[in-house]
Amino acid sequence: MVNLLAGQSCISNTFSGFSVFGAEVLSVDTNLVTNFSYPVLDGWRYSQPVVAVEDAAFCNITVTYTHPGQNDTINAEVWLPLEDSWNGRLQAIGGGGWVAGRFILTYAGMAGAIIDGYATASTDAGLGSDSSPANWGLTSPGNLNLVHLDNFGQRSLGDLAVIAKKVIQSYYGRSADYSYWNGCSNGGRQASILAQQYPDAYDGIIAAAPALYWADSLHLPSPNVTVLMVPRTDSLQTPRHAEQPSTLGITSALYSNAWTPA
Repeated sequence: MVNLLAGQSCISNTFSGFSVFGAEVLSVDTNLVTNFSYPVLDGWRYSQPVVAVEDAAFCNITVTYTHPGQNDTINAEVWLPLEDSWNGRLQAIGGGGWVAGRFILTYAGMAGAIIDGYATASTDAGLGSDSSPANWGLTSPGNLNLVHLDNFGQRSLGDLAVIAKKVIQSYYGRSADYSYWNGCSNGGRQASILAQQYPDAYDGIIAAAPALYWADSLHLPSPNVTVLMVPRTDSLQTPRHAEQPSTLGITSALYSNAWTPA
């Protein structure tokens, strides 16, 4: 039986007053979750063993924020075990495919982290759980949404580490002893970005099956054509000007700029 007194700090006022450099916090929503069960299937935790998640309890905090002037709205979600169940550590979970996080596989990893005693966190990079960049990667036909691409590629990852640690400090009254990132596929790419651009964000990183060079091998579906991305040569049109689906330009932008680890 859950000790509800242990979750009495799971209210918005507990998390008021903290700031994130370069961002404006719009809202902090809290929810005390009890009797939580989640079917974590084999392989859904990427690099960790299957666990049975039953009757878990935690404080669910969603921090919604924006980067002023950028017209973005990002959600960072943090799950905190009740005070008497926390192991003193943070394990943030990555996304997959074109999803930054906060989707079914992320939640499986977060559920596993909670049952193991970790605080855990994920970000949607302001893009929701949409699996296609065609719906958020362009401001208009032929024009890339560089703010969304930057949030997906790297900026929201640095923000998440800062937000998760501040939420932990506010709730438990102390910082985490150790912080980790755990991701596969795009989550592995995110891990590599964190190691390179935000080396102080986490004490340890699991980068399972990192998707580092999408522009060399990514198949992009469309109603009429499937495209194999290949490196540019003098005999090929650049993806930006080729007669192909709009996701071509998005992929080319992501992987010809600073969002791919060196």
